[in-house]
Amino acid sequence: MTQPCAHATRLPPDPAQLAALHALRREFGRDWKARLPADWITAPDDPGHPPVLCALRRSHGPSWLLDHTLPDR
Repeated sequence: MTQPCAHATRLPPDPAQLAALHALRREFGRDWKARLPADWITAPDDPGHPPVLCALRRSHGPSWLLDHTLPDR
């Protein structure tokens, strides 16, 4: 029996995490999605990121973000 992919069992971001991602998108515009995973890889617990984004990095990781589509509000 094959095991499901780990990312298939992740819960979706909670409302606070989505709000933080939307704020980041507003701040950095089109480049937000390239910038955040790069930050997560080079400085995983950057004090410049809100704790909610650090928690999202720990729970979902940079590869999740690359596949995630942020819905419009």
